[in-house]
Amino acid sequence: MPRPHRPLRPAPWVSVEDPAARSVAPHLRAGEVRGVTIEFIIAHPVVGLLALIGAAAIIYRLARATLRLGLSTLESASAGGLVEISIRHGDLTGMAERQEQARIARRARLRAILFALLWLALLVVPVVAGISRPVFAAAALLWLLPRKPIRLATANPTRTRVPRESD
Repeated sequence: MPRPHRPLRPAPWVSVEDPAARSVAPHLRAGEVRGVTIEFIIAHPVVGLLALIGAAAIIYRLARATLRLGLSTLESASAGGLVEISIRHGDLTGMAERQEQARIARRARLRAILFALLWLALLVVPVVAGISRPVFAAAALLWLLPRKPIRLATANPTRTRVPRESD
C-alpha cells in the first residue's frame, strides 16, 4: 500500500516566503521546498571566493594581453623603420624580409588588441549585467589553462646552421 504524500519541511536556510524558492518549483504547494535554489548556490561563500579568484584570473590575463600589445606595437614600429632603412640602402632582399617581419608584427598586434578587448569585456560586461558572481566563479578555471609566453612575434625560435670555413 503506497504511503500518503506528506509535504516536506522547508529547509532551514530558505524562508517559506522566499519567492525564489517557489519560482524554482512552481508545482509545489505553498511552504514546500525541494532541493537547493540557484540563488542559494550563488550566494554561497565558496562561490564568492571562486568569484574573487576568477576576477583575479581575468585581471591577470588582461595585464598579460596589455603587455603583449605594448611589445607588439613596439615591434611593429621598429620593423616598419627597418623596412624604410632597407629601401634607402637599396637592399631588396632585406626589404622583403623586413616587410614580412612587419606583416607578422602587425598581425600579432591585432591579435593582442582583440585579446585585450576580450578580457576587458569579460571583466566589465558581467558587472554591468549584474551576473558577475557566477561568471567570475566560472572564470576561476582560467588558472588551469596554459599561458602562452610573452615573446616578440618576429623572433625566430629555430637555429640556422652557420657553415664553417672548412666546409
